[in-house]
Amino acid sequence: MKLKLFLLCALMAAASACSLVDTPDKTSFAKVSTIETRNLTATSATLAASYKDASQTPDFFGFEWGTASNKLSKDIKSNCPICEKSGDFTANLEGLLPNTTYYYRAYITVIVSGFYRYAYGEVMSFTTADGVTPPEETQVTTEDAEQVTSSSAIIAASFRNAEETPTYTGFEWGLAADNLTEDLHSKTSLSGSSGEFEGILSGLSSSTTYYYRGYIAVSVGNSYKLVYGAVKSFKTSAATDPVTEGREAGWFELPRMDYNLTPEDYMVHKTNPNLYYAYHIADVGTRNYTVCYSGEYHCPVWVAAPRHPIYSAKKTSRSDNYRKDPKIPEEVQQASTSGSTSGYNRGHMLGSAERLGSKMLNNQVFYITNIAPQNETWFNTGGGGWNILEDYIDDFECSDTLYVVIGAYFEDFTDGYGNTATKKKATFMGSEVQIPTAFYYALMRTKTGNTGKSLKKCPTNTIQCVAFIRAHASGTKGQQVTHKELMSIRELEELTGFNYFPNIPHAPRDSYLASDWGF
Repeated sequence: MKLKLFLLCALMAAASACSLVDTPDKTSFAKVSTIETRNLTATSATLAASYKDASQTPDFFGFEWGTASNKLSKDIKSNCPICEKSGDFTANLEGLLPNTTYYYRAYITVIVSGFYRYAYGEVMSFTTADGVTPPEETQVTTEDAEQVTSSSAIIAASFRNAEETPTYTGFEWGLAADNLTEDLHSKTSLSGSSGEFEGILSGLSSSTTYYYRGYIAVSVGNSYKLVYGAVKSFKTSAATDPVTEGREAGWFELPRMDYNLTPEDYMVHKTNPNLYYAYHIADVGTRNYTVCYSGEYHCPVWVAAPRHPIYSAKKTSRSDNYRKDPKIPEEVQQASTSGSTSGYNRGHMLGSAERLGSKMLNNQVFYITNIAPQNETWFNTGGGGWNILEDYIDDFECSDTLYVVIGAYFEDFTDGYGNTATKKKATFMGSEVQIPTAFYYALMRTKTGNTGKSLKKCPTNTIQCVAFIRAHASGTKGQQVTHKELMSIRELEELTGFNYFPNIPHAPRDSYLASDWGF
């Protein structure tokens, strides 16, 4: 009899234990609420739940889930902190299928006498996104006009999210916002789904308001899709005596230019009549370069230019077509276009290799106003000081554009290596020429080089500026480039008296990071 009673009790205990492990508690020890999913994408979701009135602190909580409401075969535990009587918890599901419905319910678990007890929330569902991200709409932004004079203006626009590289870009313009009767195709070369382009309007009437908008044309089958920017306007200045009219151009690479136009249309510095300016426009990009030339020294003082792969892409060969500059009085230029004299050869400020994008580009860098006397033995030769620096600067050309000023200095100078050059003159290209004592590069670009943004739209901490300067001295031959030839743009301004990059007023002129420039 005792044996039968013992067996009966054992069977009842076993049945009781099975019901605690395999089924939820009939009288729930907590109230659990399943909450709608968060952060839902095509392949992921965040499951959420809350609980309250727990009879004891949960040992863990999570979610059962699956693709059928009656078969939640998968389980994910939550890593959220556990609270005593009530709280919230979440869990992240990843690797889901797009456009698929999933079901889930929350649970919390306690352990009582070695057995799990569960409390469940209601079953809910969500459907993942279809996995196809709609393309962003192509946008064209018409920019403000720059360098507006009584008869001309530079207009610009930018675009992003183009379906492909535009076949061509341009501007519609006219005298009324609702009647843009004229069309100007931009010569800016572009590559990619975003970029900027410019155009030059000339022959305008003074004191007149003009309206314009930028556009891009993208090839679609056998036709073109045109996308337009908003209409903007500018007003030309009043007509003035060309001798007293002064302007400051808006290209980012330019130093400050304060000049008058002579009756012959030459650009002459307002207070130094020996300084002449000229800009050259070619068939690639919006401009080739601008030069400041000393009629007294018969030598370029600086040359400012944009550097970009569209200019240097090898589509022509070196022309060697040395000739006079048609935009500067011939009598102040070197008397001859011939080669080496007095131990100096014809050193390009803006190099031929940097302008191989077209024949016209290359021909223009052989104007002798872009040529300075450089020592043929140790400076402008293989392994020479200037050639080494030129090669180093080449590495900073970028798709955002590297803005450069290549300059000559004429006072006594000692560089960071202790090389000294003193002021002197020599016969060069048929004239008595002041020999530069140093040559420099002033550089400005974005730090990454590929933002696709105008520098005007870039914050200061994303722009880098610096100057490299080398004495025109024999000790530079074979000298590799180091941080010893760096100085800030402000230091260069104090040395030369010129104001660099005024059209980007927020550029970091006072400081530089050597690491930005390879050191």
